[in-house]
Amino acid sequence: MSGPYKRMIGTVLRRLINRIENTEQIMKKKIIDDEEKESITSDGKSIIKILNTLEEKNQLWLNFINNLDINDRETETLAYDNYIVDNKHFYEWIEKGRETADFIEELVYQRKSDDSENNSIVTQINHSETRELTVQLPRLQLPEFNGDPHHWISFWQSFESSIDKQKFSQIDKMKFLLNCLKGEAKNVVSDLMLSNENYQIAVNTLKERFGDKNILIEALESELFHLPTCTEKSISLKNTVDKIEKIFRQLESIGENTNNSIMTSLIRSKLNRNILMEIAKEEKASGRKWDTNELRKALIGMVNIRESVFQSSKHFQFSHPNNHNEINQKFRNNENFKRFDKVNQTRTFPVITHAKNIVCYFCNGSHWTNSCTKVLGLEERKKRLIDQNRCFRCLRIGHILKNCRIRRNCSYCNGNHNSAICPKRNFEQEKQPDIQMNCD
Repeated sequence: MSGPYKRMIGTVLRRLINRIENTEQIMKKKIIDDEEKESITSDGKSIIKILNTLEEKNQLWLNFINNLDINDRETETLAYDNYIVDNKHFYEWIEKGRETADFIEELVYQRKSDDSENNSIVTQINHSETRELTVQLPRLQLPEFNGDPHHWISFWQSFESSIDKQKFSQIDKMKFLLNCLKGEAKNVVSDLMLSNENYQIAVNTLKERFGDKNILIEALESELFHLPTCTEKSISLKNTVDKIEKIFRQLESIGENTNNSIMTSLIRSKLNRNILMEIAKEEKASGRKWDTNELRKALIGMVNIRESVFQSSKHFQFSHPNNHNEINQKFRNNENFKRFDKVNQTRTFPVITHAKNIVCYFCNGSHWTNSCTKVLGLEERKKRLIDQNRCFRCLRIGHILKNCRIRRNCSYCNGNHNSAICPKRNFEQEKQPDIQMNCD
């Protein structure tokens, strides 16, 4: 009875397999030319369309099986579970298609970033080569300064290199300087007329007001003091350590001694209990109390380890397409499968929903997250995802919804969220008892 559905899905699935194989052949190359990059981008768009079609066909087949009587349903369920195409279950091809689409999306994003950076570099080089000494305003982007002491050093070093040390007239330099100043910084020199003589006066006035070492030290120490304590999330630790390092680099750049007990205590006050326990264990193993530099080094190491684990967990291996065990393992563990795991499968297809290694992110049960019948409240589901540092769209760890690069929307309402937390679903109504079937 399932023959027509197999043929219908098989035809579409063959197109998907061809796109995946084409992408893998290109990715094996050490150097990928522009034409091949365009081909990969095109394949990515096609794969997404094909996957949407497969989802529709898959749902038609599931609806057909659900409407059968209990005996026929058991037979057709086995046919569904054992549908193999090119030595893989058709779900494996669907999942691999999802991974390929995600990989291509990452590749396109990186390519755009690289192109933007290269264009910026080329533009600056061209401006440097064609700059005329009888000056018009340079086309390179000049820095701005609003009076924040934190930014004075970087502003002045950039302005000094681009304008102050160039062979411009003093009045032209002053024009550029005034164009760069905003807010309080501009008010400080607003009484100076535009002239050759006043340029150096303006520079000295700004240095005295915003370049004072003691003012900067006080501002940086205040910033460190008011830094909030990091939470248990890895991203919170990373952000805190990044801010601490930024402050310390600025202090060190002006010759301030940062390796002292006060700074060590300030850093410790910004760490949560678990991190402090890790540090205490490491200090005990070393047999001494760490100074500020050693503590900073240890924190950077902790962040790098967590980042390495996160990157490893999301890395896709395209160089071994015939490694079935690896593909099968990724298939079983990957939550993208939830898009095809409709609610009725929980009671109709126990072979699928009770597979090994499947863990629900809401209750830790052995079923797909999208099919959880234990945690039904929408706000509680969101809270548990937040506690695990998971994205509301792809459910992966390490980023939030606004930073998610995956462009798939909810399969129920097409909203900007995962279907497991769709506000239009009635989770209480969907909760139904499992029907146990003998599939031996």
